[in-house]
Amino acid sequence: MPNGTFVSSSIEHLFDSPSNTKWQVRVRTENDAGASPWSNELELTTAEGAPGQVTDLTAIPTGPTSIEVSWRPPIDPNGVITGYTLVYNLKSMGECGPRTSTPIQKHVRSETQTLDGLLPDSTYEVHVIAHTSLSGPQSKVVTVTTEEAAPTGPPNNVR
Repeated sequence: MPNGTFVSSSIEHLFDSPSNTKWQVRVRTENDAGASPWSNELELTTAEGAPGQVTDLTAIPTGPTSIEVSWRPPIDPNGVITGYTLVYNLKSMGECGPRTSTPIQKHVRSETQTLDGLLPDSTYEVHVIAHTSLSGPQSKVVTVTTEEAAPTGPPNNVR
Protein backbone atom coordinates (compact mmCIF):
# COMPACT_ATOMS: atom_id res chain seq x y z
CA MET A 1 0.00 0.00 0.00
CA PRO A 2 1.41 3.43 -0.85
CA ASN A 3 2.50 5.60 2.08
CA GLY A 4 1.54 9.23 2.00
CA THR A 5 0.59 12.23 4.04
CA PHE A 6 -2.89 13.63 3.56
CA VAL A 7 -4.13 16.71 5.38
CA SER A 8 -7.89 16.89 5.65
CA SER A 9 -10.75 16.49 8.08
CA SER A 10 -12.69 14.55 5.44
CA ILE A 11 -11.19 12.43 2.69
CA GLU A 12 -13.17 11.19 -0.27
CA HIS A 13 -10.35 10.42 -2.70
CA LEU A 14 -6.86 9.40 -1.64
CA PHE A 15 -5.38 7.89 -4.81
CA ASP A 16 -6.42 6.19 -8.02
CA SER A 17 -7.12 2.49 -7.64
CA PRO A 18 -8.34 -0.22 -10.00
CA SER A 19 -12.00 -1.21 -9.73
CA ASN A 20 -13.00 -3.88 -7.20
CA THR A 21 -9.63 -3.80 -5.39
CA LYS A 22 -9.26 -4.68 -1.70
CA TRP A 23 -7.09 -2.46 0.48
CA GLN A 24 -6.03 -2.67 4.13
CA VAL A 25 -5.97 0.82 5.64
CA ARG A 26 -4.71 2.28 8.93
CA VAL A 27 -5.08 5.95 9.87
CA ARG A 28 -3.54 8.30 12.42
CA THR A 29 -3.67 12.01 13.09
CA GLU A 30 -0.77 14.41 13.52
CA ASN A 31 -0.30 17.98 14.66
CA ASP A 32 2.61 20.12 15.93
CA ALA A 33 2.57 18.27 19.27
CA GLY A 34 2.98 14.81 17.75
CA ALA A 35 1.10 11.88 16.28
CA SER A 36 -1.64 9.63 17.54
CA PRO A 37 -1.34 5.85 17.53
CA TRP A 38 -2.40 4.10 14.33
CA SER A 39 -6.01 3.01 14.07
CA ASN A 40 -6.98 -0.62 13.77
CA GLU A 41 -6.59 -2.00 10.28
CA LEU A 42 -9.70 -1.64 8.14
CA GLU A 43 -10.35 -3.53 4.90
CA LEU A 44 -11.93 -1.49 2.10
CA THR A 45 -12.92 -2.49 -1.42
CA THR A 46 -13.15 0.03 -4.24
CA ALA A 47 -16.33 0.19 -6.30
CA GLU A 48 -16.96 -2.21 -9.16
CA GLY A 49 -16.32 -1.05 -12.68
CA ALA A 50 -17.75 -2.10 -16.01
CA PRO A 51 -16.50 -5.52 -17.10
CA GLY A 52 -14.44 -6.03 -20.23
CA GLN A 53 -15.68 -7.82 -23.34
CA VAL A 54 -16.56 -11.49 -23.21
CA THR A 55 -14.09 -13.61 -25.20
CA ASP A 56 -14.19 -16.64 -27.49
CA LEU A 57 -17.80 -16.10 -28.58
CA THR A 58 -18.99 -18.96 -30.79
CA ALA A 59 -22.36 -19.87 -32.27
CA ILE A 60 -22.98 -23.22 -33.97
CA PRO A 61 -26.18 -24.60 -35.50
CA THR A 62 -27.60 -27.61 -33.65
CA GLY A 63 -30.53 -28.19 -36.00
CA PRO A 64 -32.85 -26.36 -38.37
CA THR A 65 -34.37 -24.25 -35.57
CA SER A 66 -31.63 -24.00 -32.93
CA ILE A 67 -28.18 -22.57 -32.28
CA GLU A 68 -25.80 -23.16 -29.36
CA VAL A 69 -23.97 -20.01 -28.25
CA SER A 70 -21.01 -20.05 -25.85
CA TRP A 71 -18.36 -17.63 -24.61
CA ARG A 72 -15.79 -17.07 -21.89
CA PRO A 73 -16.12 -14.41 -19.16
CA PRO A 74 -14.20 -11.15 -19.56
CA ILE A 75 -10.47 -11.25 -18.80
CA ASP A 76 -10.99 -8.10 -16.70
CA PRO A 77 -14.28 -8.57 -14.81
CA ASN A 78 -13.71 -5.41 -12.68
CA GLY A 79 -16.17 -6.83 -10.14
CA VAL A 80 -18.57 -9.72 -9.73
CA ILE A 81 -20.15 -10.83 -13.01
CA THR A 82 -23.90 -10.93 -12.29
CA GLY A 83 -25.02 -12.09 -15.72
CA TYR A 84 -24.99 -11.53 -19.44
CA THR A 85 -27.26 -10.11 -22.12
CA LEU A 86 -27.33 -12.37 -25.18
CA VAL A 87 -28.57 -10.45 -28.23
CA TYR A 88 -29.50 -12.03 -31.56
CA ASN A 89 -31.36 -10.96 -34.67
CA LEU A 90 -32.35 -12.40 -38.04
CA LYS A 91 -30.24 -11.17 -40.98
CA SER A 92 -31.46 -13.34 -43.88
CA MET A 93 -33.73 -16.28 -44.70
CA GLY A 94 -32.47 -18.91 -47.15
CA GLU A 95 -32.48 -17.62 -50.71
CA CYS A 96 -34.76 -14.69 -49.81
CA GLY A 97 -31.89 -12.31 -49.08
CA PRO A 98 -31.48 -9.68 -46.36
CA ARG A 99 -34.13 -9.21 -43.70
CA THR A 100 -34.39 -6.73 -40.90
CA SER A 101 -35.66 -7.77 -37.52
CA THR A 102 -35.82 -6.36 -34.04
CA PRO A 103 -32.95 -7.71 -31.94
CA ILE A 104 -34.04 -10.15 -29.24
CA GLN A 105 -32.38 -9.86 -25.82
CA LYS A 106 -32.08 -12.79 -23.45
CA HIS A 107 -30.76 -12.17 -19.91
CA VAL A 108 -28.76 -15.18 -18.73
CA ARG A 109 -26.28 -16.25 -16.06
CA SER A 110 -24.33 -19.09 -17.70
CA GLU A 111 -21.82 -18.93 -20.55
CA THR A 112 -23.59 -21.53 -22.74
CA GLN A 113 -27.07 -20.99 -24.14
CA THR A 114 -29.29 -22.69 -26.70
CA LEU A 115 -31.49 -20.48 -28.86
CA ASP A 116 -34.61 -22.38 -29.96
CA GLY A 117 -37.55 -21.54 -32.19
CA LEU A 118 -35.42 -20.06 -34.96
CA LEU A 119 -36.16 -20.24 -38.67
CA PRO A 120 -34.57 -23.01 -40.79
CA ASP A 121 -31.79 -22.09 -43.23
CA SER A 122 -31.64 -18.56 -41.80
CA THR A 123 -28.69 -16.39 -40.83
CA TYR A 124 -28.50 -14.70 -37.43
CA GLU A 125 -26.08 -12.24 -35.84
CA VAL A 126 -25.23 -12.79 -32.18
CA HIS A 127 -23.34 -10.78 -29.56
CA VAL A 128 -23.05 -10.77 -25.76
CA ILE A 129 -22.66 -8.10 -23.05
CA ALA A 130 -21.32 -8.92 -19.55
CA HIS A 131 -22.65 -7.18 -16.43
CA THR A 132 -21.41 -6.34 -12.95
CA SER A 133 -23.33 -3.51 -11.31
CA LEU A 134 -22.47 -1.84 -14.64
CA SER A 135 -22.75 -3.03 -18.25
CA GLY A 136 -19.65 -3.80 -20.25
CA PRO A 137 -19.01 -3.30 -23.96
CA GLN A 138 -20.61 -5.43 -26.65
CA SER A 139 -18.61 -8.46 -27.77
CA LYS A 140 -17.60 -9.01 -31.35
CA VAL A 141 -20.56 -10.06 -33.51
CA VAL A 142 -20.67 -13.61 -34.84
CA THR A 143 -22.83 -14.79 -37.72
CA VAL A 144 -24.38 -18.26 -37.86
CA THR A 145 -26.82 -20.01 -40.20
CA THR A 146 -29.30 -22.62 -38.98
CA GLU A 147 -29.48 -25.94 -40.79
CA GLU A 148 -31.87 -26.54 -43.67
CA ALA A 149 -35.09 -28.34 -42.69
CA ALA A 150 -36.23 -31.55 -44.37
CA PRO A 151 -39.17 -31.22 -46.78
CA THR A 152 -42.52 -31.38 -45.00
CA GLY A 153 -44.47 -33.26 -47.66
CA PRO A 154 -44.39 -34.85 -51.10
CA PRO A 155 -43.95 -32.73 -54.22
CA ASN A 156 -47.13 -31.15 -55.60
CA ASN A 157 -48.32 -31.03 -59.22
CA VAL A 158 -46.14 -33.88 -60.44
CA ARG A 159 -47.30 -34.93 -63.97
